[in-house]
Amino acid sequence: MSISFSGKLATKTTKNSRHYTQIIETSVKFSENMAKSSGSGPEGQPAHVNLFQDITGDDSEVTEIESLCVSCEKNGTTRLLPVKIPFYKEVIVSSFSCPHCNYSDNSVMEGEVIQEQGIEFQLNVKEQRDLDRTVVMSETASLKIPELDFEAPYRRQTFGITTIEGVIVKVKEMLQKYLEARKGTDSEEDLAPIAAFIGKVGKLLVVESTFHLIIDDPSGNSFIQNLNAPNIDPELTSTKYNRTPELDVLCGLAPHDDSTNEDNVHDEVLVFPATCYNCSAACETNMKNVQVPHFSEILIMSTVCDTCGWRNNEVKPSGGIATEGVRITLTISSPEDLSRDVVKSATCALEIPELEFELVPSEHSSRFTTIEGLLMNIKTLVNDNPFARGDSADPEVIQKIARFVEKLDSVVAGKSEVHLVLDDPAGNAFVEAMPNFEQDQNLKIERYKRTRAQDEELGITEMKTDNYEEHAKQHE
Repeated sequence: MSISFSGKLATKTTKNSRHYTQIIETSVKFSENMAKSSGSGPEGQPAHVNLFQDITGDDSEVTEIESLCVSCEKNGTTRLLPVKIPFYKEVIVSSFSCPHCNYSDNSVMEGEVIQEQGIEFQLNVKEQRDLDRTVVMSETASLKIPELDFEAPYRRQTFGITTIEGVIVKVKEMLQKYLEARKGTDSEEDLAPIAAFIGKVGKLLVVESTFHLIIDDPSGNSFIQNLNAPNIDPELTSTKYNRTPELDVLCGLAPHDDSTNEDNVHDEVLVFPATCYNCSAACETNMKNVQVPHFSEILIMSTVCDTCGWRNNEVKPSGGIATEGVRITLTISSPEDLSRDVVKSATCALEIPELEFELVPSEHSSRFTTIEGLLMNIKTLVNDNPFARGDSADPEVIQKIARFVEKLDSVVAGKSEVHLVLDDPAGNAFVEAMPNFEQDQNLKIERYKRTRAQDEELGITEMKTDNYEEHAKQHE
């Protein structure tokens, strides 16, 4: 039996749309009023307003608005609280209650910007401890359980911040409410398969057998906790992908403009407006095309926020995808090795076998720095793990991270010898060689032919480079 929230379970989509439209319109008015009351910035520009409050024991300012109840279609009350969660991000907590039919609903709306790429998590639930994993699901995320042929499509549910167990419990409650609502109109024979399906969902809570849970979020703002942090979790995989124009519209973004600028960017630093990833304030991004000796041209992008001090650097190779992948192994055994230049692209995976550390490819992990700078960036990345800090963090995880950082400091100090492995299927990784390359025993470079799976991940198999008109006619 296949269950999906895209069918009868979405009969009140129009009502929900009207409800959330009222919430969004009121939030915009609330933001405008706050901006007006805060005055203007320099040279007549509007001052940046931080609407998000820190969580404290004091009374917080809650905005109440009248909005439509999706159950009885009378007016209820929605309460909005913009809040900053420590070590996580900014969210808008929404709570609705109706005094007429006692219907209530709670949700968490993202206060963060839409990420550059969407993300898909696949979790293999094998034991009871997997149900305790922390889960963050944005309002744009979809949920799938392949073993039950179950799917809750994009924007059909609000799970917010919960656990795997909490997600399953809410799915069960949704189905039970739907079953109760249909009892007056459908026969028991028609409702029997749904009741049986609810029983199957309930069995997931005791993990009688292994099942998979898939969260796909085009906005990139969802998360599933890694129980083995900072190491790779064998039961959890995450894949980032580029959004289609349809998914851009789903996330509230305008479709990408593929128009190109023919201006020469080699001899100048380009400056364009951006939004701070940390506080959402307006900032600027600087971009420069740089020629790396003995390698190729790269684009260096640097963003600094004057409001909160957040800064970020990214490297994007401008030479395209190489014909072969590259695997670079560097033995770090001396201060000279730490001073080597290194280019790690967004498609490059990093591994330090002696420390049992792996870093999967990601857009924000691209760097043009030295080996020492790369190791220090790894240290910062591990220390900033929000689920390994605070009172709710697992003590075992905290100790594991502390031991890892201690070993990493030992490598940077030149007291330990380790191997650094860079594996880039796109061939855009680079480590500087010593002047006499033939005598550089610490550096090993291997070229290899990509697998079909790697070509598909890079999007090469879907590229069409000739006979465009014939290809277009085949798809009409």
